[in-house]
Amino acid sequence: MYNHLLKRGRLVATFMAMLLAITFTASLLPEATATPSPVEIDDIDPKIGPVGETVEVNGTIDTADGPYQILFDGKEVKNGNATGLAVNATFTVPLSAEGSHNVTLFDVTTRNQSSPKPFTVTTTYYVSARPTWIQEGLNTNITMGVNEAESDKTYIFTINVTDPQPTPRIYPANLTVLTNATGSGSNSTSYPENFPDANTNYVGTYTITVIAVNQTFTTGNFTVGLTDKPKYRRKETVSIRGSGYDANENVTVNIEIAGVSVEGYPKNVTADAGGVVVDSW
Repeated sequence: MYNHLLKRGRLVATFMAMLLAITFTASLLPEATATPSPVEIDDIDPKIGPVGETVEVNGTIDTADGPYQILFDGKEVKNGNATGLAVNATFTVPLSAEGSHNVTLFDVTTRNQSSPKPFTVTTTYYVSARPTWIQEGLNTNITMGVNEAESDKTYIFTINVTDPQPTPRIYPANLTVLTNATGSGSNSTSYPENFPDANTNYVGTYTITVIAVNQTFTTGNFTVGLTDKPKYRRKETVSIRGSGYDANENVTVNIEIAGVSVEGYPKNVTADAGGVVVDSW
């Protein structure tokens, strides 16, 4: 009985010693750590710009010569294959609202993704007139628009049109632009119809300036002439139109080539009841 207990005691002691040895050995082992994915973007250039800007991306993925995707706010904007592990590619900033957006690099094979790099989209403004050439007394359509602005917002701009008189006059009108979910929007108005006291009675270039809160955002222009086109081919008919005269006023029309009046000119033309003179050659 004594020997049995002695053997049992030695067995327990041996087992406890083994447990202590295992515990001590385990404490000497290094702690397990998660291996970070090598998928990362080293740099993007530029980091700010409008929609349509070309952005260069430099980074690495997990898979040598493997396929990758560049994502803009989670949507693919470029794909290709790495050179080794290196990615050097460009993408075009898609239609999006102003502010910060995430650019990430995605390894298609391992499905690992980089931490995002921010790209800031800036607002762009534009204004145009159609047609860009009109005759005296006629209207042109002015369109004002924004891209990459704040989404779903109403903007109010002042459209100033400056005429080409010796002492220029400025004719203002307000224009409201409502943006959509991507921050884009536009609106149009007619000049001089919707500009109080304005006219197109002077030949020359009319300047368009878009302002808001005393800040100029963009400019444009259109041209007013006496003829319906700035250039003609042989045997084309030249349409002549002048405005701003008194009703039934007698006006002299002259057409010259190299300083010499063409056949039938100068001649007298009577303005209509609206003070408009028309002729053709």
